[in-house]
Amino acid sequence: MSLSFRKKALLVALSVIFSIVFVVGCGRRAERDDELLIVVATIYPLYDLAREVGGDYIQATCLLPPGASPHIYHPTPQDIMVLEQAELVLCVGEGVDGWLTPMLSADEDAQMITMMELVELLPAVDYSWSFEEEGGEHDQDHQHGTCDPHVWMDPLNMKVMARYVAVELSKLDGEHIEDYRRTADDYIARLEGLDEEYERATAGFSRKSFVAFHSSLTYLAERYGWEQAAVIEVAPGVNPDPRYLAELIDFIKESDVACVLAEPQFNPQLAKTVSSESGVPLVTVDPIGDPNHPDRDTYIENMQANLEALKEVFGEKRD
Repeated sequence: MSLSFRKKALLVALSVIFSIVFVVGCGRRAERDDELLIVVATIYPLYDLAREVGGDYIQATCLLPPGASPHIYHPTPQDIMVLEQAELVLCVGEGVDGWLTPMLSADEDAQMITMMELVELLPAVDYSWSFEEEGGEHDQDHQHGTCDPHVWMDPLNMKVMARYVAVELSKLDGEHIEDYRRTADDYIARLEGLDEEYERATAGFSRKSFVAFHSSLTYLAERYGWEQAAVIEVAPGVNPDPRYLAELIDFIKESDVACVLAEPQFNPQLAKTVSSESGVPLVTVDPIGDPNHPDRDTYIENMQANLEALKEVFGEKRD
């Protein structure tokens, strides 16, 4: 799927200026260095984006601890203290890190970038349909007025985010505009390489349908023509009722679903049960990443690890 004209125009406009900085590991509370800009990111992919583009010119913290889900995270008093020092805050938006808004004081000096405001949004799909009522033919209705928030799962969305964050930080630190331009260009080139990896792999897949744990792969599936056929948890952190699970399992048995996905931020037991009862493989896909995991400690490496896991079940086309 190609970027729209509006999205391309935004990328051209944003390429005029760049700036951003990030330093120190996500989850570690570093002491203030007055020579560095203070950046706070709500989730690890945004932390990594800033770290890649900013290089050595900012000091940053990731609010979400490793292994936690932003959907069910409860901020701590320490998080509020960190935000009070921030000069730039990176967040996704409502549906992922809406818990951030009440933490910001009315006189907050920090600039805030909400990633959902920068890219084209996909409508949130209502997966609470009844399989029985549809007679085995499920119809994914859109939740009117709501959008899917998992925008970072599309590598090309990350390109737009990187450019925009660079522009905002250039306003705070004009001294390093050229440094930010260079590192942004390098990171965006690697994101384009990641996109090409996904395109090549997808071209060889014999199957592209899956059941997600929750709707975290909507943008990834839309970008590469996969099908997120259903989800286990309609609302993250809320267990589905037994009837829904039974109908979901029956649906999988009768469909061409290649796998059931688990996520490391949630208890895998439900996904294991659905996989076992339906007879399709269980695959772990991580939408966040993990600074403590050597194969998942950057956004790009985490997305590559996800792709490798899916290759095992999507299979290769046969002539």
